Amino acid sequence: EYDPDWQGTVTISVLYGTLSLVDPAGVTYGGDQTSTITLTGGLDALNNALRDQNVQYEPVDDFNSRNRAPDALDPVDDTGATDVVPNDTLTIEIDDLGNTDILNRDLDTTNDVSEETAAETVSITVNPKQDVPEIPTVPGPQLVDEDGTLLLPAFEVFDVDVRARVTDPFAFEYDPDWQG
Repeated sequence: EYDPDWQGTVTISVLYGTLSLVDPAGVTYGGDQTSTITLTGGLDALNNALRDQNVQYEPVDDFNSRNRAPDALDPVDDTGATDVVPNDTLTIEIDDLGNTDILNRDLDTTNDVSEETAAETVSITVNPKQDVPEIPTVPGPQLVDEDGTLLLPAFEVFDVDVRARVTDPFAFEYDPDWQG
């Protein structure tokens, strides 16, 4: 039988993005437009809030499944080396808050009702997009004598799509096939 008074909590979270609810009607929720949203409500209301195209995911800037996570999010192991992050992960958890059956009675008659939980994960592949290249270091005005030769000071170019400075192919994950 269906218990119209059943209440539960669902938590959805991601590692490298933000989540938003389009229509949260019928649930109490917190964390909208963050990496973790917690919803509380009846079973129908929770399923309505999680329906097709009602939860939106947006990856953090410059994160994609081909490159490393942006510097601020880059996981570091105990050797100091950075790890490649292939995909984001959506984690979905439900907690029944101790609800058991329609009469909310404990079936083992001990009246010790414990909460039960379940969790699942979904891998999210974030495809790269074309970003504008940059020239982060540009020399100031230069002066040269007529008919003279000027040795220009250093400058560099950068493209977040490559995730490497052209002047240092070992700075990040380098794509040797990149042409620019």
